[in-house]
Amino acid sequence: MSIYEKGSPVSGISFAWVAKIPRPVIWGLILILLILLLYGFMTAFPYALTKTISFSFDKNPIRADEQVLLSVVVTNTTGLTANNVDVRIVPVDSRSFSVDKPLQRIEVLDRSRKLTFLINPIGAVKPGEYEFGISTTINGKPFSEKAVLTVAEK
Repeated sequence: MSIYEKGSPVSGISFAWVAKIPRPVIWGLILILLILLLYGFMTAFPYALTKTISFSFDKNPIRADEQVLLSVVVTNTTGLTANNVDVRIVPVDSRSFSVDKPLQRIEVLDRSRKLTFLINPIGAVKPGEYEFGISTTINGKPFSEKAVLTVAEK
C-alpha cells in the first residue's frame, strides 16, 4: 500500500487557511501578481510591445494638388546601438507621387529617431488611396511598414 492509496496528507503541511481568506483579498493578491509579472516582462524585454517603425501624415486625407509631410519614427528594438541605418520611403504608385529625399541615413541609432519626408503629387492625382513602403534595416534585421495616404475628391 502506498501513501497515494491512503490519501494521507504530508505531515505538517495544511492549506486549510486558504479557504478562510475573503474573496476581495484573493482578487487583490491576483491583481498584484499580474502587475508584478507585467513589470518583470517589460523590464526584461523593454521593446517587446514597441513597433520599430511608426508613422503619421501631417494631413490625411489631402486634396489632389497638396503636398504632405510624412513623419517616421524609427525605434531601435534590437537592444544594441545601430550605425548607419538607412530609412527608405517608396511610393507604390511612382507615377502619382514622388518623395523628396526618399533615402535618409541615421548615423547612430540608440533609442529612436524621428525623420520627415516631403511627399509631392505628380500632375493630376486621382482620388483614392495610395500606399507608401517604409523600410529599414537595423543591425542586420529588416523592418517594413505600409503607410496609406488618401486623396479626397474635390
